[in-house]
Amino acid sequence: MEILERMNTAISFIEDNLLNEIDYDEVAKKVYCSSYNFHRMFTFICGISVSEYVRNRRLTLAALELKNSENKVIDVAIKYGYDSSVAFARAFKNLHGVSPSQAKKSNSVLKAVSRLSLLIKIEGDTMMDYRIETRNELKLFGYEAIIGEGEIEKIDKLVRSKENFFHINPSLVWEYANKTGLYEKILLDKGYDEHPEFLCGICGIHAIMDYKNTPKNTFSYMLGAFTTKDSKTENYDIVTIPAATYAVFPFGGFDWKDCGKVVVDLIGKFYKEWLPSTKYDKADTAEFEIYGGTEEKGYIEIWMPIIKK
Repeated sequence: MEILERMNTAISFIEDNLLNEIDYDEVAKKVYCSSYNFHRMFTFICGISVSEYVRNRRLTLAALELKNSENKVIDVAIKYGYDSSVAFARAFKNLHGVSPSQAKKSNSVLKAVSRLSLLIKIEGDTMMDYRIETRNELKLFGYEAIIGEGEIEKIDKLVRSKENFFHINPSLVWEYANKTGLYEKILLDKGYDEHPEFLCGICGIHAIMDYKNTPKNTFSYMLGAFTTKDSKTENYDIVTIPAATYAVFPFGGFDWKDCGKVVVDLIGKFYKEWLPSTKYDKADTAEFEIYGGTEEKGYIEIWMPIIKK
């Protein structure tokens, strides 16, 4: 259960720094992972993104200050990280339903978002199919995208080109590949597959993510195939993944339209149920979504990199 204890330490650090600019690299050190993996882990375990949690906590404290002091709205706005009273008022009303000036009135009703504290919860009726796999170096080629996560409006502008598009979520990458014929082109260019154990049925195209450094609040995502001696990889993005050990979670028999939900559920269970009950930590290297099944029913394996504690 060390992971939950570490997360509570990270939450304490965030709470102690709500009035400062929070260094998420420093927060992530409390959980022994990268900033990206901390954001992801926080979302799956807590059910809310860390940026939303911080925003709500700051606005909760700001409301209490407005209610119980004579401080000006602009001073409170700046104190809690807002550059202007307009931006502060917009965010404040989104949470509390009233403007900052209205919050000062004695009869105003405000929302309060409490500090998070994670408790250990044992669920004996939860079962997950999984296996542990160790893989040597792997190479893939395909179409790369940079995926936005967290507060999209704060993400640095990225270069957009044919080879590197910016998307809000991974489903748009697959949508783009299907509309443009890119999916079929990668299938044709991969050649004979030397990784038949990855096929799991009819699919030869998979997804890989978090395999390189990207701007803050983003992560790398590639739709591609494992390279073979016959692969035609010219004009594609190419990724080499070092040897690693993975916890593999299979799930099959679902309708393809529900694929996104299945992926989220499996990753959520990894963070909330499997990881806290084992002697492993999440490793900071690439994750895989390995696809298979039939045209009617889907099959997927989520490959999560792990290391022994």
